Amino acid sequence: MYTLLVADDEKIERDAISMMISRAHLPIKVIQARNGKDAIKLFTVDRPSFIFLDIKMPGIGGLEAGAEIKKIDPSVPIVYLTAWSSFDYAKEAISIGAIEYLVKPAQKEDIYAVLTKLMKIVDQREAEKKERENEIRLVIKQFSRPFFVDLKYGKVSKENLLSYFNLKTTHIENLAFIIENAKEQSVSEFFKSFQSAGLQLFYFDGNDRLIIIAFPKHIENFIRKIERYALMNHTFAGVGHVVEDITLMHQSIEEASRAFNIAKKEGNPMHRYQMSDSTYFKGTNRTQLISDIVDNIIHDNLTTARFKAHELTDSFNHAEVQDYYAAQLIIRHELYTKIPYLPSQIIKPTSFGEIETLLFDFLDLCSNAVKRDKKDRYERAFAMVESKIRNQYKSIISVEDISKLLNINEKYFSKLFKQYLGCGFIEFLTKVKMEHAAEFLTQGKSVKEVAEMTGYNDATYFSRVFHQYYGVTPSKYLNT
Repeated sequence: MYTLLVADDEKIERDAISMMISRAHLPIKVIQARNGKDAIKLFTVDRPSFIFLDIKMPGIGGLEAGAEIKKIDPSVPIVYLTAWSSFDYAKEAISIGAIEYLVKPAQKEDIYAVLTKLMKIVDQREAEKKERENEIRLVIKQFSRPFFVDLKYGKVSKENLLSYFNLKTTHIENLAFIIENAKEQSVSEFFKSFQSAGLQLFYFDGNDRLIIIAFPKHIENFIRKIERYALMNHTFAGVGHVVEDITLMHQSIEEASRAFNIAKKEGNPMHRYQMSDSTYFKGTNRTQLISDIVDNIIHDNLTTARFKAHELTDSFNHAEVQDYYAAQLIIRHELYTKIPYLPSQIIKPTSFGEIETLLFDFLDLCSNAVKRDKKDRYERAFAMVESKIRNQYKSIISVEDISKLLNINEKYFSKLFKQYLGCGFIEFLTKVKMEHAAEFLTQGKSVKEVAEMTGYNDATYFSRVFHQYYGVTPSKYLNT
């Protein structure tokens, strides 16, 4: 499905194009803008496949809007539709990078021809993108999360390391480096640049950062390339020491993490780990870091929260498992207090790596909750209510019981319940009970047993409710 943005101050023109597309049954969704300002805004939000722009519009005209859109995405195809058949306009439109320039009123055959051309252009670019991605996959290999956690903490056996990296000996120079997870295109180009050299890279996507393992032949040239990438893309990189054995790879990964945090804290494009950096985090104010992590999650700034969490993690050595665990418990307590309706979790980590994994998963969970609450205050609350009803339908008997969970008065709760779950509380609870009742009956349970299992003390009353819901009695249900 393609998306066409049509920007024209005349609604009749916009509607005419929409109608042409609809009648031809083209796989194109049309969104409309009344002027150039709206066109820029809609493009930023919806990122359409291609654009029709009228040149003469009040405020920001089509040519100016096209130029601004091209700054956002130089590759987007733009067609100008205008009643002004001026050579100067055509020349300027072409200079901006327009695919076509059509004079209104354009014939429908011309419109269809242009749309066909645009769809082919988009398809070709998508095919080229997939080809580039396939080429990149030949250069890099992504670690699964469990494998990377074991790798990071030195828990992968020598045999498994040799097998995974397809090596005959463990004695081979390697290093880890971390780059900020920047725009996909720039990172892809960075990886692709090593393809011609036959260098394989292995990486793990840590959401806010990419942790990469490399086996470069020319170490210093390789590191300079990392630094150039960080400089040109206004981002940060951290490089660990070169280790001469793959069984020591975890040391370089840990050093790269510390180096990356130092680079970002100091505002330097790249930091290469030095022995003196081992004391860099010893004076870390962990209490302040915990507070910063919580505050950034609450204020919907996951990237900064994750960076602070990495800094907190790097402030502990691997022997301080209990201290690191205690810090995570404080973060959990604070966020459970500040973010309602979070699912309860029983955590029993046994290693430093497990604690780290649980911490970042929990931050992602909390961040997602904050984002959802910004869009809709009660959406998560009633998702929790629905889950509770489905799991505890036997013991829930009244609106009063469950409205207390949200600290909302019963009348308002009932109104919201119908809004979010599509029917009244009793109707929904009955639906859940009857669905379970039907399932239990098919399992061979007696009517009396099913009544008890679904929270009905009176089997006769249960049978009456079942009959009202399904149109047959429980005893006859299996025969229908």
